[in-house]
This record gives sequence, C-alpha cells and structure tokens, in this order.
Amino acid sequence: MDDFGWSQRGGRASLTALLLGAMGVATFAPNALGVLAVFLIEDLGISRGQLGAIIGLNLVMGALVSPRAGAVTDRLGARRALLALFATSALTFVALALAPAVAPIAAVAAVGGVTQGLANPATNKLIAGELPVGSRAFVTGVKQSGVQAAVFVGGFTLPGAALAFGWRPTLLLVALVPALGLPFTLALVARSEGTAPALETESIRRLPGGVLRLTGYGLLVGFGAAFSLTVPLFAEEAVGLTAVAAGVVFGAAGLVAVVGRVLWARWAEQSLGERRALAIIALLGLVSTGGLVLAPRLGPTMLWVGALLLGFSGASWNSVGMLAAMRLAGVEGTGRASGWIVMGFLVGVAAGPPVFGATVDSTGTYDVALALCAIAFLGATAVVLGWGRHDR
Repeated sequence: MDDFGWSQRGGRASLTALLLGAMGVATFAPNALGVLAVFLIEDLGISRGQLGAIIGLNLVMGALVSPRAGAVTDRLGARRALLALFATSALTFVALALAPAVAPIAAVAAVGGVTQGLANPATNKLIAGELPVGSRAFVTGVKQSGVQAAVFVGGFTLPGAALAFGWRPTLLLVALVPALGLPFTLALVARSEGTAPALETESIRRLPGGVLRLTGYGLLVGFGAAFSLTVPLFAEEAVGLTAVAAGVVFGAAGLVAVVGRVLWARWAEQSLGERRALAIIALLGLVSTGGLVLAPRLGPTMLWVGALLLGFSGASWNSVGMLAAMRLAGVEGTGRASGWIVMGFLVGVAAGPPVFGATVDSTGTYDVALALCAIAFLGATAVVLGWGRHDR
C-alpha cells in the first residue's frame, strides 16, 4: 500500500478537497470552450462543427493516453501524477488564451487532453491505496463531483467575465486555479514510489471482463452525456436564452451533477449495487433527451428539466464506474483499470460535439443530435442488462 499519509499529512478532508480540485481542473478545458462557444464562434469566425471538433480533439487525446496514463500512475504513484496534472492544466489554459488562431487553439486543446487521461487514474490511486472497499463511496463521489463543480462555477462566471474582459483574459484567470494545486499537492501528499512491480505480472496485464464492459458502457453514456457541452449553445439558438442565462442553465446542471455523483456512489455501495445504479442512470439519461427535444417547442421549463436530468444521470455515472474499477482491479491495477474505463467514456464524449455540431449545421435543428443521444442511452441500458452475474 502506498504511503500517501492520508491521515498523517493532510487529513481526509484536505486531501478530498485536493482530489475534487484535481478532477475539476483536469477536465475543465472542453467545458470552458463549450460555455464560451458563442464568443469563440463570433471572434474566430468558425462553425459549430469546427468548435465541436476542437473540443473533441481534447477528449480524443485524453482517451488515447488514458490506458497508458493509468499504467504509469500505478508505477509512479499519485503524487507525481497529480503534479503533472496540475502543471499541464495550467499551461493548457494559458496557451488557449494566447493562441492567435483556430489551428493553434486546436493543437493546444489536443495536447491539453493529457490531463483528461491522468485525472481518474491519479485520483483513484490515492483512494484505493488508503481506503478499504466499503468506505470509498463518499470520497470517490466528492472527488468525481469536481468535474461538475467546475462546470457549475464556470457556467455562472465565465460568460459574465467574457462579456466584461474578453474570453482570452478569462482563460488566463482560469489558469491560476490549477497553478495553485501544485503547492497544495507538495504539502498534502507524501512521496510514493508506486505499487506496481517493475515487470508486470500476468494478473496485472489481464483486465477483468467487467472493466471491458464498463468501457463499452462508458462510451455510450459518454456520447449521450456529451450533449451537456452543447447545452449553452442549444439554449441560446433553439430556446432563445441570452448567453448569461444559458450559462446559468449549464452551471445549474453541473451543480445537480455534483450532488448526483455523491449520491450515486453512496447508493451503489450501500443499497442498489453498481449494476442496478448504472441501469437507472442510463434510463434517466434517455428521459432527459425527451425533455430537451420538447424545449424549443414548449419553452425554457423543459430545457431546465432536460438539462438538470442529464446532469443527474449521464453526467453523474463516473463515480459508480470508478468504484467498480477499484473493486474489480484491486489496489495494484486501479490506475490501469480506471484508464481503460475513462478511455471509453472520453471516446464517447469526444464523438459528441463534432457530430452534434455537424448535424445542426446541415439540418438547422438539434433534433437529430438528441435522437442520437437517446439511441446511445438505450444502448448503454442494454449493455448493463446483458452483464452476467460475475460482473455485478
């Protein structure tokens, strides 16, 4: 077990806060681009599909590096992985703010995707090394909610800041947050050399079957949940909200997902079980697409219903998936198992924005994109219901 010093150095509350912040900053770049979509489209003269492709590049890179990042984290330990995460995230936001045109922004977004791949393996490694099975739900749920906590804060603050100062200075201000994570990591997380042996054993190389099924589930739910990145633009163009009001909807959905990730982890560990929780999440995601389809026809009320339900379902599944990864792979393989599951999820999320943007550009409506989301959530439900008893 890694000597992270959970109780001796920073205490559970301080380290949980650090993990929450790590998840938030590591995954915030595509969310920031989504909530600032109108400003980037107007300033750079790009299409929705092009902006979706830039967001997708970030997520694709995260998906590509995620399995390897998990294996490296198992060797190096959480401390060094977290330091790399915070440093790369800060540099990403600085580079996005300073990039002069579309091509450099796309390149920076792609390189910045490394933090997407590092986030879950590094944070899960810290939890698996210090907390036994049966007592991980709260910490895991809270740290997974860091993603949506960042969405909540960003949705409420970035549009107003961009209106006041411009989108580039706004991203420079965002870069200060991950920069602060570096000294806190050095102070709170003790040194560790990792737990995986220099030469992997066959048991570590072979992924449990349940991990591969969770990877498939994550891909489908990720595609459906990716519409949350399009919600600000959808709210403005299809429902008629202002940029600030659309940001409020986006932020509120993120706040709901903060609560959802904590609650789903608790329910999965204490009552529902992982399989049943994941099935319910996928079904609720399907219902959320119906609310969003009705929003342009019935008004902002259905937008709120659909967006909040999407936050509580598709955007909240990760805490359950990460609990399952720790249980299935054990301490030694947690990083690698987490990396594979996150890879599936990020592939799904990465595919969403460019597909959604292209369908809206070509059809003039968001209905096709939402229909594809509904199909993805149906597929995820089928994957869960098809699991054998040994995967439950």
